[in-house]
Amino acid sequence: MPYHSVKYVSEMLHKFETRSPERNLKKSPPMAKQDIWSAINISEGRDLETLKELASRLKQQGVPLADWSADSDHHRSVFSLVGDGGELLKGLRIIFSWAEENLDLRTHLGQHPRLGAVDVVPFAPVGGTSMTEVHKAVQMCTEAIAQEFKIPIFLYRESSVSSDSPLTLPNLRRGGPTRLKERMESGELVPQFGPSSAHPQLGVSIFGARPPLVAFNCQLNTKDMDLGRSIAGAIRESGGGLKGLQALAFPLASRDNTVQISMNLIEPSTTPPHLAYLKVVEEAEKYNLTVVSSELVGLVPNDALKAAFSHFLKMPPLRPLQVVETHPPTPDEKEN
Repeated sequence: MPYHSVKYVSEMLHKFETRSPERNLKKSPPMAKQDIWSAINISEGRDLETLKELASRLKQQGVPLADWSADSDHHRSVFSLVGDGGELLKGLRIIFSWAEENLDLRTHLGQHPRLGAVDVVPFAPVGGTSMTEVHKAVQMCTEAIAQEFKIPIFLYRESSVSSDSPLTLPNLRRGGPTRLKERMESGELVPQFGPSSAHPQLGVSIFGARPPLVAFNCQLNTKDMDLGRSIAGAIRESGGGLKGLQALAFPLASRDNTVQISMNLIEPSTTPPHLAYLKVVEEAEKYNLTVVSSELVGLVPNDALKAAFSHFLKMPPLRPLQVVETHPPTPDEKEN
């Protein structure tokens, strides 16, 4: 999947950092905008013209589209919106309308597991936004989309109905769309919103609140999927690897079937991209393999970039105003 420069993603996230305005005794400071980051996963990654049309439609309607990218092997794209709940709902209405016009899950073939045309819609806090505000946005968006598009929506992660046993993507995706249909018909799985059976064209969607997540991939110099699966199994948390790291191995047809280690870093403050990268390198070396490239999918928190900078250069944490693009500072950005 095409990836974006560190400078670009850093600038995008910096725009939404929360700042501490100076206290004005005569006038209360304005309320900080409650920004939420939604990396919307769409089951289309090959028709670039159609995806460009969606991006254009979002921008023309004033939706805060921070980034989008597509992957032909996974047959999947990620559209990252960063805004308040109302702005996200506006964007989701546009995306689901576009999906009705252009997508049909019944004819979809791709490497990545999926259950819906608009497959996963996560909501994560940005800056000082509270998880309470994120939950409000999830509730508002889920109710509206399920009702307007007659699509079943499951709630996962922090939005799960059961806090003791939260619903996860691997659990929902087990067996794919065919098995999901059987589980819904038997009553094993019941969507929290919308009809009780999958939409014939769009499938189901999965919404939920969660902390910020980083999608990060590494490409290896091998076509051997058995080795790829061994490496993915060793690095993921469930296999005794790094905390908060989920990993799968995929062959990339567009790159002569070389193996990709596709990762979700669900606790990037504990396992940032550079530590995940080093772990893949460590496991690959056991098989005399190397990492030939890596990529970010969508946005990344500034702290994850600063952690990599400090780690490799053996420096103290980078201060925001040490980055030249942040100047000149506004009055509320003065360093202590």
